[in-house]
Amino acid sequence: AEVVGAVRLAVENGVIVLRGMRVREDLRHRGIGRKLLGRLDDAMGKATCWCIPYGWLTDFYATIGFKVVDVGDAPAFLAERHMRYVQQGMNVVIMVRRPALR
Repeated sequence: AEVVGAVRLAVENGVIVLRGMRVREDLRHRGIGRKLLGRLDDAMGKATCWCIPYGWLTDFYATIGFKVVDVGDAPAFLAERHMRYVQQGMNVVIMVRRPALR
């Protein structure tokens, strides 16, 4: 078996956080990311999950119910992480997937 992509979920401060999703560069734009996202959706079930993706990925994550939220609505540790990323020049947003919003 060959690894072509990976998703990393972590529990931080009692909160589930999608910490990263990657597809091998030479295999991108073939639907692998969408398949990984679908598996992630199944695995998370009714759990609430947060992420800080690049701004251009909001529609991608929205396909499984993630919604952009104001920084002030996020857990403090994620708001701080978001601020550090923005200070580094990264175009990122905070998103959450809550079963009630789906």
